[in-house]
Amino acid sequence: MPTVRQHSGFFGHPPVRTAAVAKLRSAFVNMGGTGDCGFRSVAAGFIDNFLSGQRIKANVIARVLKQHVAYFPEHGSNMILATPTEELRELTRRVSMAELIQKLSYTLRQMAVNELCVNPARYRGAFVGSHENTSPDSMRKPSTWMDESAIAALANALDFPIEVRVVEKGKELPMRLQYNAGAANPGIVMQLQNDHYIPRVVHQEEFAAVRHKPAPVVRTNAVQHDPNLSEILAVIATEDKRLQEEFESLRHRLTAMVAAGELSKADLLKLYVKGMATSDYLQGRVQYVGTEHGTQHFFEAITQAQKEPEALVLTKEQYDEHIIAELIHALARAISIGDMPAERVFAQIDEVDEVRHHSVLR
Repeated sequence: MPTVRQHSGFFGHPPVRTAAVAKLRSAFVNMGGTGDCGFRSVAAGFIDNFLSGQRIKANVIARVLKQHVAYFPEHGSNMILATPTEELRELTRRVSMAELIQKLSYTLRQMAVNELCVNPARYRGAFVGSHENTSPDSMRKPSTWMDESAIAALANALDFPIEVRVVEKGKELPMRLQYNAGAANPGIVMQLQNDHYIPRVVHQEEFAAVRHKPAPVVRTNAVQHDPNLSEILAVIATEDKRLQEEFESLRHRLTAMVAAGELSKADLLKLYVKGMATSDYLQGRVQYVGTEHGTQHFFEAITQAQKEPEALVLTKEQYDEHIIAELIHALARAISIGDMPAERVFAQIDEVDEVRHHSVLR
């Protein structure tokens, strides 16, 4: 019920009617789901942002609705000349929230798998390691649980920033994974607890019943043209080889420059600190999923260079050599993965060389 507030002033303004709206607070609400909890969470975050008046780009809404209606024609709109925003608003009013999230999560899963298949080397974790035998066909099924690679793929497909807060027992502060952090659309925040995703939403009551809705049984005539798993693994292997060769080339080049006296330990440290301060890694724009919190583990998985640490007693000279080797390794790795542009790093090296040359002439 609107309240009437009297505004005083020299000119005796008449009473102005303003709606007294209680500020809604967000909370993490379990959407349920076995295998599809991550996609349900993104679907809930997407709809919650829309209902909260967040400005979602019309082309994103249109793309989601087009694919969604292809799977669920009953969710199509009969509105003539309606905008994507109007169509989505009408859909949220016509269909129960439990059904909408349940079916929209299926649509978002398909969009994520499409992205994974187009760029498999970027999301290698979806296909290798513990998920090595998971084919695209299996990924498309609502019962298949998928790791962070699918969430990252969906963030890129939707052009949405997604933040996952990994909650572990005994740890007070959650680890935060950010995907497509620079996207212009409103963000989605989720918790990850024991492989189960839970979204943060404002409209808590509207989403309360979603968790009791089972995954949809989808019968579609749509034909998927996914590459087979062997083709995907071949693409990943080719990219792994390219990264390894580029890394070795960069490491050899930097080592030669140190041996020639063109770079010192201080120069290498300055290059790394300055380069990483403005890198895509710190800006949340990583080229390969799995490098959000550093590239070392990711790169070791590619090169299979995981070795047991050895306890060493180093002299001052050996220590300096060890630090130089580590800095060279870190720079080569960061450039190979794409955290630091090679042209920028070597431009900085040229600047160092030029400064040293001028100081010698003086």
